[in-house]
Amino acid sequence: LKGLRTHFPPFDLIERVIEASDPAGIADLLRSSFFGAEMRELLSEGGPDFSLSDFLEAMDRGTFRYRKRFAEIAMDTDSATSEPLLMRWEVEEIKTLLRFIASPAPEAREKPLTFRSLIAKPDASFHAAPGRVREFLSALRSAGHPAASFVDADLFLKDPATAELGMERFFHERYIPEKRRLPPEIWEYLADQCDTINLNVGALLRGAPGPEKDPLTYYIEGDGRVGTDDFLSVLRGLPETPFRVAKMRLGIPFPEEWDYSPASFSSHLKRYLLRRYRLRNIAHPVSFWDFIVFMCEMDATAANVKLAASFALTGIPMEEKALCFVRAEL
Repeated sequence: LKGLRTHFPPFDLIERVIEASDPAGIADLLRSSFFGAEMRELLSEGGPDFSLSDFLEAMDRGTFRYRKRFAEIAMDTDSATSEPLLMRWEVEEIKTLLRFIASPAPEAREKPLTFRSLIAKPDASFHAAPGRVREFLSALRSAGHPAASFVDADLFLKDPATAELGMERFFHERYIPEKRRLPPEIWEYLADQCDTINLNVGALLRGAPGPEKDPLTYYIEGDGRVGTDDFLSVLRGLPETPFRVAKMRLGIPFPEEWDYSPASFSSHLKRYLLRRYRLRNIAHPVSFWDFIVFMCEMDATAANVKLAASFALTGIPMEEKALCFVRAEL
């Protein structure tokens, strides 16, 4: 894991990405990162004038490839205990792939993405081609992938956001309760995941028109500490209520700088939890905290690079969006 981590772009490189003036310059900066193979391919195939969507696709490919290398290490270490962690990641990958498959945008990627799962069966690969949501899910189901039952294909085509929330509900309410014999650090991580989903959904719904149905239909039961009353208070309370609930239930203090946007709130939760996990890992250096910290750092790194590239190629000043980045210095 230490060897893999050496290819994570440091934050000063991410700051240089923000300052880059063209896509080719960004790809060149990332040649030595874990996106390097995809960046070199992008430059050789597309030349200097590729689009932001091309860049984000290449990043997705690099992220999937690196995740699989980590998954192999985790499964070789302890397959039964690692599976829930890997399922957490594979659910996120499947959501990304389904968004790509269902995208009606004319610039939707022409090449299918390949999803290689270590949960369905060793080296099971699935091709995600544009417009083939049902075929992709059918292939997952035929291979025995548990996540195939997490998502309703018809609902995803009509209402992707609700379908993705349904995937999270199935994961936390039905899949995880069957995995009772897990180490405490994995239970803590999964409980935090459930809590952050409920807090983030509540924060998002705050700024939206009143839901047509019972707001609790957006709430996920699980092993977290954010209850239904907390969820409703986030939904109906003051702009700072999400931060207050996070402090009360998860022990996450108020940030030194903040705004009330859902994106800033979500990044604050990720930053603090990553810092907490790093401290847990220092106290328990040979444990599943190694895996959890690696997963969180890799997710944060990929998100930061995507955000930096988006800002660079759309001209948004860094100072306006600094709170959206995830950094977690000790």
